Amino acid sequence: MDNIMALHQFRRIFPFLEFRKKKVSVFLAISVLLSGVSVVTPMITRQLINMGISQGSSSAIIWSVVGLSVLGITRQLMTLNSQTLEIGISQNIIESLRKRLAEDISWLTNLHQIDDDSGYLISRVQSDAQSIGTLVKSLSTLGNQLLVLLSSVILMHTILSSSILVVFPIVILISVVGFLAYNRVHKLSLNMMESNAKAFGSIGELIEGKDTLILQGGGKKVASEVIRKQSNHIMNVKRLLLTNTRIGVITGTIRTLAVSVMLAWSGFKVVSGSITFGDWYAVNLYAGLVLGASVSASLLFRELGQTSAAISRVMELLMLAEKEREIFSQRKSSPSIGGVDVRNITFSYENGQEIFSDLSFFLPPNKLALITGPSGVGKTTLCNIISGHLKPNTGEIRIGNSSPIPIGHASEKGNVAVLPQEVFLFNATIRENIRLGRSDATDEEIIGAATLAGIHADILLMNNGYDTIAGPKGKRLSLGQKRRIALARTMLSNPSLIILDEPFASLDSENVRQLSKTIMNCKHYCCVIVISHGWDEYIAYDLSINLPL
Repeated sequence: MDNIMALHQFRRIFPFLEFRKKKVSVFLAISVLLSGVSVVTPMITRQLINMGISQGSSSAIIWSVVGLSVLGITRQLMTLNSQTLEIGISQNIIESLRKRLAEDISWLTNLHQIDDDSGYLISRVQSDAQSIGTLVKSLSTLGNQLLVLLSSVILMHTILSSSILVVFPIVILISVVGFLAYNRVHKLSLNMMESNAKAFGSIGELIEGKDTLILQGGGKKVASEVIRKQSNHIMNVKRLLLTNTRIGVITGTIRTLAVSVMLAWSGFKVVSGSITFGDWYAVNLYAGLVLGASVSASLLFRELGQTSAAISRVMELLMLAEKEREIFSQRKSSPSIGGVDVRNITFSYENGQEIFSDLSFFLPPNKLALITGPSGVGKTTLCNIISGHLKPNTGEIRIGNSSPIPIGHASEKGNVAVLPQEVFLFNATIRENIRLGRSDATDEEIIGAATLAGIHADILLMNNGYDTIAGPKGKRLSLGQKRRIALARTMLSNPSLIILDEPFASLDSENVRQLSKTIMNCKHYCCVIVISHGWDEYIAYDLSINLPL
């Protein structure tokens, strides 16, 4: 059942993969051609050997060597063809899937739909994508192996009908070994991929936090934890390799014994005069093809064991991202004309500390509100409630024209965009960073969002314009530029409400003035809520909410 579910999940993931159709067609054509050559060669060799023997010529020996050589070369070409697929087409799939997953992780992290640990997630899905790429190669070659197996069995049966009594039990035995190994490999692969992601994620975390460790100490403790995760990953890899090696030894032993039995059985038939030397030679060539194909087919169980968990985790991210993008698309096609209606919100923490009680306010459409107050009064908490990331004890919230729904429901989050104080830009072009707001946005829409955010002119002054690389975490840009680029990315998603958490923190007066002008422009397209410690002189707020201690 797990195998069927894994194949079903794999079928669902196909629309997300990028195939180069011409290369796939060439690969399949070459594979079918080589499979045909490998199946026909033993039969032709048999005829030539029998003809040489009947004529009393030594050519029988020559033809046996030629037939074996042709079959060996054909097998090597099939292997080369398979490796070309893995290196070429499979790598193309892996890279496209990694790119898509990294993009979706960025998108979902922006929505707070998943934990803000993108380094761990990207490390995890890279190994997942590698496993899926390997399975693509295995599935592509499986058809050829089954074709060779079926054709060889039929032709071998025409030469020596009793050979089926030996071949079929061996094929079934090898398949059973592969099936029984599935669950063990599945569990070990899951542990290995998880430990791999944690190990690489911890290294990235150590590198990012090195300055803090230098200033505040604790480096030895963190480093020991990284080493522990690395050691755990090495042990998981060792267990998986040992298991795969044992499976290979078992199937290889079965195959060797089967070939020995076939040699002895068909040799007895030659001695008794039931078949000719040419028949014997062809039967044993076919036996090698059949048993080799059955071993390759049984390995698919192992590949499924390594990949089924990866496919499930990848599909979980892909489908979640697709759902959120669909929500945003619906919001864009049916823009909200309502405001923000907060009704009788009460919230307290688990320890009983009440943050606010019976809080209500209404922000009309296309208006700008300020939520202010000293630290610790619940400004960010209120922001999280409005955006759907926290559930209040009582009360309801309406965003736009939506009916009141349970806070935290995924469909409501598509209506609200939150711009945190610490904005994050990826080490990619400015164009790509803005396009994260909506993956199908055109260049004109990106420029429009940048113009609205007041960053278009700055971008044009850069050496490469919109193709300028932002640098790791946007370090090549000023803080003010980063926030306006993040705001452009936010506006591109066409939200009904934007919440800006301390947007003016650490900015100089000129950047405050520029960003204030941008925020004033944004309210012509949606409602805007600014969270700040105090009043900003450059902005005329339509509503001010002061949260007291």
